Amino acid sequence: TGYNLTIVKEEPCDESNIVESIKKIIPGAEIESSLTAQVVINLPNDNTDQFPDVFRMLEFNRERFSIKGMGISCTTMEEVFLKAEKNMHDDDDDISSISTPVGAGTYQLIITKDDDCKVDQVTNLIQQYVPEFILMANMEMQIIFNLPARKRNQFGALFSALEYQKQNFRFKNAKITNSTTGDIYPKIDNKMNSKLNNDFGDNNNQRSLATGDDRFEPKQSSSNDVTQTLMPKYTSGINLMKNQFQVLLEKKIVYTYRRWVLSLFFGIVPILLGLLVMKASNYLMTTNETSQGLNISLSSYTDSSVYYRAGDTSSENLEPIFVAISKSNKATVHETSSESNIINDLLRMCKDDVFNYRTNLMIAGDFNQTKSTVIYNTIAIHTPGIAVNLYSNALLQKFSGNNGSYISTVNEPIRLNNVNICDEGLGLQLVMMWMFTFAPGLLYLIGYFIALPLNERVSGIKHLQIMTKLSPIMYWIACFVWDYFCYLIVVLLTLVGIYLMDKNELFSNINELGALLTILLIYGWSAIFYAYVYSYFQKTLVNSMLLFISINFILGSFINVGFFSLKDLIIFRNMINPFNTLNIMRIISLIIPHFAYSACVAGFINIAWENNMCKICKSSFTAEKCKNPIYSERKSYFVFKSSANQNGILEETLFLFFSSILYITIILLIDYKVFHRLYQFVFNKIIGTGDSYKDVDEDPDVGDERDKVDAAKTHSNDASSPLLLVDNLVKKFSFKFTGVRGVSFAVSPGECFGLLGVNGAGKTTTFRILTGDTFPSKGDASILTDKLYKLSSNINQYVSMIGYCPQFDAINDQLTGRESLKLMAILRGIPPTNTKKHVDKWIKLLGLDEYKDRVCGNYSGGNKRKLNTAMALIGDPPVVFLDEPTSGVDPVARRNLWQLLAASQRGGQAVVLTSHSMDECEALCNRLTIMVDGVMKCIGNIQYLKNRYGQGYTIMIKLSYIENFNVSELKSDIERQFKPDINLKDEHKGLLHYHITNPNIPLSEIFGQMKVIKENYRAIEDYTISDTTLEQVFIAFAKKQAVLNVTT
Repeated sequence: TGYNLTIVKEEPCDESNIVESIKKIIPGAEIESSLTAQVVINLPNDNTDQFPDVFRMLEFNRERFSIKGMGISCTTMEEVFLKAEKNMHDDDDDISSISTPVGAGTYQLIITKDDDCKVDQVTNLIQQYVPEFILMANMEMQIIFNLPARKRNQFGALFSALEYQKQNFRFKNAKITNSTTGDIYPKIDNKMNSKLNNDFGDNNNQRSLATGDDRFEPKQSSSNDVTQTLMPKYTSGINLMKNQFQVLLEKKIVYTYRRWVLSLFFGIVPILLGLLVMKASNYLMTTNETSQGLNISLSSYTDSSVYYRAGDTSSENLEPIFVAISKSNKATVHETSSESNIINDLLRMCKDDVFNYRTNLMIAGDFNQTKSTVIYNTIAIHTPGIAVNLYSNALLQKFSGNNGSYISTVNEPIRLNNVNICDEGLGLQLVMMWMFTFAPGLLYLIGYFIALPLNERVSGIKHLQIMTKLSPIMYWIACFVWDYFCYLIVVLLTLVGIYLMDKNELFSNINELGALLTILLIYGWSAIFYAYVYSYFQKTLVNSMLLFISINFILGSFINVGFFSLKDLIIFRNMINPFNTLNIMRIISLIIPHFAYSACVAGFINIAWENNMCKICKSSFTAEKCKNPIYSERKSYFVFKSSANQNGILEETLFLFFSSILYITIILLIDYKVFHRLYQFVFNKIIGTGDSYKDVDEDPDVGDERDKVDAAKTHSNDASSPLLLVDNLVKKFSFKFTGVRGVSFAVSPGECFGLLGVNGAGKTTTFRILTGDTFPSKGDASILTDKLYKLSSNINQYVSMIGYCPQFDAINDQLTGRESLKLMAILRGIPPTNTKKHVDKWIKLLGLDEYKDRVCGNYSGGNKRKLNTAMALIGDPPVVFLDEPTSGVDPVARRNLWQLLAASQRGGQAVVLTSHSMDECEALCNRLTIMVDGVMKCIGNIQYLKNRYGQGYTIMIKLSYIENFNVSELKSDIERQFKPDINLKDEHKGLLHYHITNPNIPLSEIFGQMKVIKENYRAIEDYTISDTTLEQVFIAFAKKQAVLNVTT
C-alpha cells in the first residue's frame, strides 16, 4: 500500500535512471508496472515528507529523463488485490500472466463479424497501421484487439481503411473502448484453460461476447447430448434415497453436536422435573418422624391462674416456693383465706365466672405443715403433668435449698417411621402436581427440535436443498428420526429416575411403568411433528420456542385443569347428549398433542393412585375406602371412560397418536406449496392476473423475444430448442401494484443471460418465481433436458434442474464449507464415493482451501458468497441462477469466479445472472435485458445495446500547464470541429470532458480531428476516445425507473 506515482513517458525514456534517482530519496520505492506509455512507481506511506523532494528532482530532470507528465494517487484496495494476485500468478505453476501487459495506455478494438468474415485480412489490415496490436480473442461473433494508445495518431487512418473495406472483409462494424481494469488483470493461460476444461468438460460451446447489431446470439447446440453431459447419470431410486437420508442424518447429528450446550440443557430439564415431581410425590404421601416433644409447664398456656391456701405459717410449708415457681411461669397467683376450704372457694368462683374458671384456672394448692394437696383442671389436656411438675419442683427446691434447681417434663409422642397420611385429597394433589410440573417438562426439549428446520428455512438453505432431487418427505424423515432418538434417550433416563426415587412403589409396577412409557412414546411421535409446524411462524428460535411453550402450557395446564374439574359434569351431559358444547370443546382441544398428553397424564395418575392406594396407605380413611370392591380391583389405563372407570385414557391416547397425521399433512402441504397455490388461486380470482397488461412503449426486440419463446413452445424437442424458456411472467401484489409484467425470454445451453435493473425493478421477484420460491400470477417457465419440466405442472422436477445462488447467503451456519458442499453434492445424486473429489475440486477452484474445515457461520461475507456459488454449481445442474454472486467478493476471487462461470458455460450450462456490476455483466453475459418497473425495456447482446441505445462517444483531454495559455480558444476550436454534436460535460484544472452525442460520426473522423487539434495545441498532453459503456446504457434506463417512482 502507499501512493502510486505515474510517470507518462516520451521516447526515448530511460526508466532505470528515473527509478534509481527516486530510490536515492526514497529507498523503498519500487516499480509497480511498466507499460508502453507510462511507468507506475509505488511510494511507501512512511516517506510522504520526501515527496516534494522527489517532484522537484523530477521537474528539474524532466527533459533529461524524457518525462511527459506526472501524477500521484493513493493505492486503492483494487490495486492491492490485483498486485497480490499477480504475485500469486508469478509463483503458481498452473497460472501465469501474459507476457505483454495491457491496460492503461491501451484501447480495445471490437470487430463484429458477419458469418463469413475474413479474419486474416482484417488482422493484416490492422497490422499495417498498428504493428504492436495484440489479438485478445477471436470468437464466433467478435474479434477483440488491443491497440497501444501511443499509436492513436494512426487510428484515424485505420478506421478509414476499416470503413472502406467493411463490405470486402465481411464484418458489421468496428467499435473502440478504453481498456478496463479487468483487461489489465492478468489473464489465465492455456494451462488454466486446460484445467478448467478438464474440470467442466467442453462441448465446443464457446461463449460469445458482445456481437455487433444482432439482436440474438446464434443458437448453440442444445441437443439432449449436451444436457445429458450436464446431468451425468448420478444415483437414483432407492440408492439416492438411502444416500440422502444418510447425509441429512449426519447433518442433523453435527448440528446437535456443535450446539451441545443448548442440546444438553434442554435434554436435562425434563429429567430434573421428573425427579422433582417424584420427590414432591413422596413428600405428599409420607409424614416424617416427629422430632420435637412438648415441654409441660405453666408457661405453655397463656393467661393461666393459680389459687392456693396456706393452712399454717410453719417454715416447713411449701406454699412460698409453690407461689414463686408459679409466678416464674407467668401465671397469675391468687391466695384464699386460710380459714376457708379451698374447694368451696373454687366452687364459688366457678359459680361467679364459669368462663374464667374453665379457661384460665389451671392449678390450685392447699398447704400445711403435714399435708400438701395440688388440684388441676381436667379441661386442659396437660394440667396433670403440670401439677406433678410444679409440686415436684417445689419439693426439690425446698429440700435442696437451691432455688435454681428445676425438673423439666417433656411429652414425647409415639415415634412412627414413614407414616402415610393418604387423606381424601391426596389423589387430586398428585394429579395437579404432575400436570403442572411433569407434563410441561418435555415441552422444552420438543420446542428445541424446531431449531434446525427454522434456521434452514430463514436462511434459505432449506429451499436450496429442496431444489435438488430431495423430497420434502425425506427431509422431514431425517429430522424426525434423530429428534425422536434424542427424545427417547431423555424419556428413558426420566423413567429410570422416577423408578429409582419411587419409595412408595406407586409407579414401580410393570403396569404403571409400561403405561407411562406408552404415553410418552406416543406423545413424542405426535408432538415433534406438531412442533415442526411452528418452524414456519417465526424467524428466530427464541420467538418460536416462546410461542410454542406458552400456547401449549396454557392449553395443557390451565385449560386442561378446567376440563378435569368439570369431568363429572361432562360425563353427565354426555349421557344426555354427546354433542354438548363442553364435550365438543374438549374434543377439539384434544387435537393439540400437549392437551391430549396432559389429559393422559391426569388420567394415568388417577388410575395409578386408585390401583395402589390400598397398598401404600395405612390410614383409617383408606382402610375404610379399600373395603369397597371398586377400589380393591385394579383398573385398566387404556380404556374408554365409563361409570366403572371414569379416568380411562384410551380416547386421549388415540387423539394423541392420530393427530400426528394432521400435522404431517400440514407440513407436507406447506413444503409442496399446496397452500401457496391455493392462496395464489384465490388471489388471482380476487385481484386478477394482469391479463389486460400491454406495454404501449414495448421495444421491438422485446416483442421479437416473446415471439421466439412462443415459437419454441410449439417445437420444443428439436436440437435448436432453448434450455430455459420464460413465458410471459406476471406477478401482481395488489390491485395497484404489479411487480413483474409480461417477462419473456429464452436461454440456450452455454449462454449467460443477464437480468439487470435498479432496486425495485422486479429482478429478485423474477428470480424467486423462476426458482420456485413463489408462484406467478400468470405465465410459466420450463426447462428442456431429456424431458420437458414445467414450473406450473412439474415444479419439483423443474427446480431439481436448477442451481441457485440467492441474493442473501443461504447457509447452515453450523456446518463447515466441506460439509455444506458434501451435503449438496449427495442430495443432487453424486455417489458418496465420488463426493470428495467433487467437493475438493470446488473448494480449490473457489479458493476456500484455507477455510474448508471452519464452520461457515464464521466466514466473511465474500467467502459465504463463494460457498453459495459453489453450492449452486456443484453437481452440474443444467441451469444456474446467480443473484449478485460476487457481491462482497474481493477482486481476485471475483475474477477467478468469472473464469469458472465462463468454463461452466463452455460445458453447456445456461446461466441467468443478475448483478449491479457492469464489469461482471460485460465479462459474462452473452445477452441481457434491462428491467424498468417490472418490464423488459430492451434485450440483446451488449454491443448491440451499446449501438442501439448508445449516446455517442466520450472524449477526455488532459492539458499540461503552459503560462498564458488560452483554454477558451481550444474549447472553441473543439466545439467548432464537432458542432452541433458535442457538449462540454465537465471541466477541471487540466482536464476537459466532452460528450459527442451523435453515434453515427465515424471514428476515423473523430480520431482524425483530434490528431489535428493535438498537433495545433501544445497544451494537449493526452486524450482518450471511448465508445458508450454498458453502465451508461443502464443509467439511461435507470432514470426512467426513477421518473416512474416519482410519478407514482
